[in-house]
Amino acid sequence: MKHSNRVRWSAAVVVFVVALGHFGVQARPVDEVKLQDVIRILQYKPDPTPRDFVECGSDIDSVLADVLSSRNVKPEIRVRAARTLGLYPGTRARAVLTSTMTTPDEDRDVRAASMFGLARLVGGAAIDDIKAWLKDPSPVVRSGAAVALAQIGGPRARQILMDTIAHEADLDVRLKMDQALNRMSDQESRPNERRKPGTARSGSN
Repeated sequence: MKHSNRVRWSAAVVVFVVALGHFGVQARPVDEVKLQDVIRILQYKPDPTPRDFVECGSDIDSVLADVLSSRNVKPEIRVRAARTLGLYPGTRARAVLTSTMTTPDEDRDVRAASMFGLARLVGGAAIDDIKAWLKDPSPVVRSGAAVALAQIGGPRARQILMDTIAHEADLDVRLKMDQALNRMSDQESRPNERRKPGTARSGSN
């Protein structure tokens, strides 16, 4: 009888350990949970601000940089990550945005969004980096550069666009540039409204 009880107890322990191991494998690491939470917000909010990520915890800029850098993520989500990353001051944000926008085989919409994110992040310091892409073979990239310059604003960005639009062959790109110039005019007439929406404080990076 005692032997039988020992066998049953041993079997129960084995089942418990196996079950524990099973649940341990299924449990998602904290970083993965945060990643999925951030992606979920990006899915449902076209232009989120740092306030939208408060419940996700800290180091959101690093998560956004990971999302932007991953080609396994849908381009639409990466576009939103790029634009949002521009609201998180930090050296890694700048490096990832610059690397993405200058990678020729990268998705064109993601490159354009990275230019906008960089413009948000560093303002006029990005003009020289963005200016070169007004001559890119892709109309999407050229349009993205125009929108990014409009985000920066100021006399120099305006002059660059005015000089470029006169030589732009693509009608859609010219329209984008014209819209960018009009946006800059609106911003200049309302200088107090050029604040960045919900800019986050600098992170650990």
